[in-house]
Amino acid sequence: ADADLQILEAYANQLFSSSNFGAARNIYLLLSTLDHWNIEYLLALGLCHQRLKDHGEAIGCFTRVATLKIDEPRSAFFTALSLQYMGCEEQAVKALNAVIMWCGEQTQYQAMKDSAKRMLTPNKEEIL
Repeated sequence: ADADLQILEAYANQLFSSSNFGAARNIYLLLSTLDHWNIEYLLALGLCHQRLKDHGEAIGCFTRVATLKIDEPRSAFFTALSLQYMGCEEQAVKALNAVIMWCGEQTQYQAMKDSAKRMLTPNKEEIL
């Protein structure tokens, strides 16, 4: 059973990599239904929805990730991106601040933390 899930996940990853987001979404939806505790499936499903510009569904997936693992910075980061696309700047700022807090000193998330800080900085200071 686990081997079957891994094969499906590899196929979904391949579809996502080739920008076939609709097909990838369908497989990640199946995977997250079969193993609804797996946050990687939910994050990937949310990213598919995001790429398909279905930001409400994307945020729903990222919110489920946050309920399973509250201090997962990726869910807050991807939520912030969807909120920005939707024009919800105030909520996006809150999500980005959560990203910075949850990344903390975790080395694997420092690039994400830096991105969140840049996204919070007004563009006025950009060097041309």
